[in-house]
Amino acid sequence: TARQGVELLLETNPERAKKLALNLDEVNRERKKKKKEILAEAQKLIRAEIELPEAIVLYQPHWHSGVIGIVASRIAKEFWRPVLLLCGEGDEIKGSGRSIPGFDLHQGLSDCSNWLIQFGGHRQAAGMSLKLSDLAAFREDFCRAASAQLSEEDYLPRREIDGIIGFDEISFSFLERVKKLGPYGLSNPVPRFLFYNLEILSIRTMGAEGQHLKLRLSDGKNEFEALSWNSKIAGSNISVGEFIFGVGEVRKNVWNGRESLEILLDSWGKDSSYIINEFLEVSEPEEPMKVIKPTERDYFAKFYRMLALKGQQQSLISMEEIKLLWEKDQRATSWQVLGYLLQVFSDLNFLSW
Repeated sequence: TARQGVELLLETNPERAKKLALNLDEVNRERKKKKKEILAEAQKLIRAEIELPEAIVLYQPHWHSGVIGIVASRIAKEFWRPVLLLCGEGDEIKGSGRSIPGFDLHQGLSDCSNWLIQFGGHRQAAGMSLKLSDLAAFREDFCRAASAQLSEEDYLPRREIDGIIGFDEISFSFLERVKKLGPYGLSNPVPRFLFYNLEILSIRTMGAEGQHLKLRLSDGKNEFEALSWNSKIAGSNISVGEFIFGVGEVRKNVWNGRESLEILLDSWGKDSSYIINEFLEVSEPEEPMKVIKPTERDYFAKFYRMLALKGQQQSLISMEEIKLLWEKDQRATSWQVLGYLLQVFSDLNFLSW
């Protein structure tokens, strides 16, 4: 319940406020503990399956109804499936669901509504209740609904990005421009960017169990702090001096009255092919695409001469800078064409990116 939080914000007596704050802190610790336990149990149940079903529907009577929504979100991201987690010890059980981009969760529940006592929500999150005796039939129907909506491609994790930027482009004025695109929510998500070729200067763990990472990253000229939540396993595979690519958002951090900019990474990797996979997912308006034929020797030669000239001045060049230079020279291009050109020269070992 949110009542204690409201009481704390309205309380004028310092002693009473302290008591409420301590109690809320204890409740929050208990919530985290329950979340961790439920997540571990759910992961164990899923991994016990011979193969992943079209949708994940799990039930345990002792799970806490106030936490299963958070856990369902983690499970959906980890296994890239629509997820419903249910709990309750009586004949009527309750659940919470989270989805992936290709699946309309509310529509999926509507297709199985004959088994439900009640339900509500939207495309990506929903709640429902049903009889325990109907669970098996409902699970079968819900998996069928997921199979009808989702294609094989929908089951491949997809990270949409809004742009590719270098550290030299990050500033407070940049963040202000991003904020003007808000308010952000399901239909208008926070802009996410691809950051590339970043050297790890330092690695620090955070959290009671060291489950979060704080990285100090450099592009050769500029440095920024980057946070990555729940990256304990991923963090064990990196070391200072290595280069990574990542997808995330830019945000403002305020500490002791001092403001700074930092990056919140939601995914990252060391493999250079990572940038290519992410690069092809760039969200951009429809635009005519110049078709390049392999025989257009002058086109390739001119592009490489431009890169070589710039490379003599600086060893690292931002993707945005390349695009602007090429647009100025050619008057028309697209991210897809640029990616194609860079991939060709990368395959020939003329450049690395």
